[in-house]
Amino acid sequence: MPEINQEELTLLAAMAYGESYYKENDFEEMAGIAAVLLRQRDSRGYSTMQDFTKSEPTYSFVVRDGNPRYGQLIGTTESQITEESSNISTQREDIEKNIQSLHTKAQTETSRNNIEALNKKIKINKNKLKSIESAAASNAGKVMAYRAARHALEGGVDYSGGAYFWDGWDIKTNYKNHPKVKRGIKITDPAHNIFDIKDNLVTIIKYKVVTTTKAGKKTQEKQEIGRYDHVYESTAGHGGTIFWKFNPEYANIEHAKDYK
Repeated sequence: MPEINQEELTLLAAMAYGESYYKENDFEEMAGIAAVLLRQRDSRGYSTMQDFTKSEPTYSFVVRDGNPRYGQLIGTTESQITEESSNISTQREDIEKNIQSLHTKAQTETSRNNIEALNKKIKINKNKLKSIESAAASNAGKVMAYRAARHALEGGVDYSGGAYFWDGWDIKTNYKNHPKVKRGIKITDPAHNIFDIKDNLVTIIKYKVVTTTKAGKKTQEKQEIGRYDHVYESTAGHGGTIFWKFNPEYANIEHAKDYK
């Protein structure tokens, strides 16, 4: 397998991290987003994510809109994040050992003043531990983003289900005005419906005008060439992201490209 370009890996990890739901760090969600980004990159004829994002910056807004999660990763490397994870783990172990040692001393101490002093130290260390736990949770998401990006670049399981598009919570909170909903959506599997939204079927009938000649007289009539009732159909749902692809009937009738 060819060696993975580190700049490509970081950009893909940062985009997947920024586009995924900030309240969760779901590997399948990030890996699915990474898979879609790579599929879009390849379908549009770009050889690198750098070229893709420079030429079509509106496909993923996190590259330009100041997304904090994207910003936390884009200036890093995988090795830096791994090292940070190791350092946090060491700090947590040291603090936990210190707390246990202080508890042990407090249990055998007879002086009230000394016990109070030890309890204050325990409280201080517990606050430090909370801070470390918060840093560990944040770092775990970053580690997962890199793992998800590497997974996609190495051709791992496509958790997007072959999608070309995705949506976050806005499709639920802005359901009536959402562009995809207005064009027609269909949930193909209840497991995809993480937002508990309804199908919106919008029947479109396409016609062609046919000219016929009878007894020297030309007449025209409309003939149906096909119909569809949704443009997007779900392919997967993970974390805070639902994935989509075009309805094959729509793509065939409208001669639409898979990626736009």
